[in-house]
Amino acid sequence: MMGKIVCDRVNGPRTFKPLTHAYLADRKFQRQRIYQKKSNWFSKQFLPVLGSPTLLDKITEDKIEKYLEVGRQDNGYQGTKAKPTTVNREWAGCKHLLTWGVEKNFLEQNSALFLRPNKEDKEQDKIFDSGQFARLQTCSPYYLQSINFVAYITGMREGEILGLTWEKVD
Repeated sequence: MMGKIVCDRVNGPRTFKPLTHAYLADRKFQRQRIYQKKSNWFSKQFLPVLGSPTLLDKITEDKIEKYLEVGRQDNGYQGTKAKPTTVNREWAGCKHLLTWGVEKNFLEQNSALFLRPNKEDKEQDKIFDSGQFARLQTCSPYYLQSINFVAYITGMREGEILGLTWEKVD
């Protein structure tokens, strides 16, 4: 049958929607911290673009690129444009889904393998000089100044600093 992949697990043509449901039903992924985010990506991002009637062997690089373009144009957090990093994480999720589909014999090949991610602006690599840090400290409330200081000296992120306990301090 042209355009249809036959599998012993599901009767009839293989479409993108059953693939996402099978992926999300896998207990290995349900234990991941990012599971809820992946579930939202699939239901709100992937399915509207790739569509539930899309046959799995019809998912091409062009369709995935169309999905990425929709992600680039969509509003991100608080109405701003989605950042390239956000689109790249969703692309990586789609790529992982399709790789899993190949491993589980849902697909013959992963169409997302050869697509390149967006170039990311790595703002976290920018470092304050001592003058910028001094201005930050004068503008910050007292309770944040020690957190700012630890971050400036060590390069730790907020979550790492807030997660510190005396057992972790050397």
